[in-house]
Amino acid sequence: MSGETKGRVLIAEDDALVCELIAALVEHQGYQVVGTARDGYDAVEAVGR
Repeated sequence: MSGETKGRVLIAEDDALVCELIAALVEHQGYQVVGTARDGYDAVEAVGR
């Protein structure tokens, strides 16, 4: 991989272990995880920042 990312991702998941797994898989595919949220409400708030 050239070090460039395909895009930026915000993960919304309430289970911390599942969230970590998703983040690892997404990063392995070349995306940058810019944050996590426990639910959709927190995700929408995070996107607004």
